[in-house]
Amino acid sequence: MSPNRQISSIILPARKILEPTLPSRSGPFTYQINSKIINRHHANQIASWIDKKRDPYTDYKNPYEFKLILRGSINGFTSDDFWNLCDNQKDIVVIMRVDDEILGAYNLIGWNKSSNDISCEDCFTFSFKYSFFQRHFLNRITRLNCHIYNDDIFGPCFTKNFYMCNNFDKERGCWWYHNQTERNPWMFQRSEIHESEIHGSEIHGSEIHGSEIHGSEIHFSVLESRNEDMHSGQEYFSYFSVNEYEVFQLH
Repeated sequence: MSPNRQISSIILPARKILEPTLPSRSGPFTYQINSKIINRHHANQIASWIDKKRDPYTDYKNPYEFKLILRGSINGFTSDDFWNLCDNQKDIVVIMRVDDEILGAYNLIGWNKSSNDISCEDCFTFSFKYSFFQRHFLNRITRLNCHIYNDDIFGPCFTKNFYMCNNFDKERGCWWYHNQTERNPWMFQRSEIHESEIHGSEIHGSEIHGSEIHGSEIHFSVLESRNEDMHSGQEYFSYFSVNEYEVFQLH
């Protein structure tokens, strides 16, 4: 550049820095769950049972993520399908839709087809009316011989409670257990019993009450519609099949 060349410049006005506009966070937070069977209300209730809370968690306080690892309508309804995806997985929630009921189980230590049967007092089974999560029943398994049943020809099972055998969506694919002295809490529910422990041959309702159940007694239509039971002595197994089932791992 020539030293005699005049230098000129245009001075631009100062730029105005705009405050970034962020999306509002004032809207309510909604707990999300990838399920075709349960919604966030069911998930909050199940999470509170896991932590033995008196009241259901709110969306904000639910500490668990329900990660879907199997859905029957996508991955299959056979015992092989279950073991391929769920063998030796821990913190498992199994959810079944059977007609107008939601049935389920929580297994802290999971199912392991290479393992023997295992007792775990942190496991439980439960049920909901399909479209009304407040009508529920919880059964905490405390008796030592009511344990996690591991067998690679079956799917998820608890002895003396329920057995998902094979082809869970087909007739006789799953069984209920009951006998004349020990009634499976999935089958017989009364409004005053919200949480139970099994001791010997009696079912005792605890003082822990969740949401109110309306009506004097809840009957499971899935059992009333099945007339054919298989039995041995005083032990009975009633057949049922699932419309859909899902398996979640908690994180």
